[in-house]
Amino acid sequence: MYKTIEAYYENGKIICKDAMPPLKKAKLLITIVEEEPRKTQKLLRFKGIF
Repeated sequence: MYKTIEAYYENGKIICKDAMPPLKKAKLLITIVEEEPRKTQKLLRFKGIF
């Protein structure tokens, strides 16, 4: 079964927002979502189209 949890990465540590599920061993797939996304010039040309 797959579970998704919300956590933060700060100074080399993963900090969970809620309690970790009670697991002894698990495989993790980590997606990094930047808090402040970078603006790129390539996407600015589409501004106002959508």
